[in-house]
Amino acid sequence: QALGDGDVARACTVTAPDGLPMRSERALSRCEHALGRMLDGLDPRLLRSYRHIDVHGAVIDGDSATVEPRHLADAPVAVGNATFVLVRVGGAWFVVV
Repeated sequence: QALGDGDVARACTVTAPDGLPMRSERALSRCEHALGRMLDGLDPRLLRSYRHIDVHGAVIDGDSATVEPRHLADAPVAVGNATFVLVRVGGAWFVVV
C-alpha cells in the first residue's frame, strides 16, 4: 500500500535486499532515490490501484513466507501474477527484493 500512496520512504523500510532489512540511513536513502525514479515513469492510476491489493494468506516456513498469485485479491495485472518472498526479522516481515 505504501507504493499506492507514493510513499517510497515507507516502502523502503519494509524491503529486504538479499533477505536483510535495510537499517542504515544511507541504504534507505539510496532505496528511496532509486524507487522514486522507477515510480516517476508509472501511470498514477496504476500506482493508486496498489492501495487496494489484499493479501489472503501465504505459505509460511519458519521465518520465510511466499505470497503467491492465489493469495492476492484486487491486484492490478502488473502484479497479479507475481510471487513475493518475505523474511521475518525481529518479529517483523520484510519483502525480499
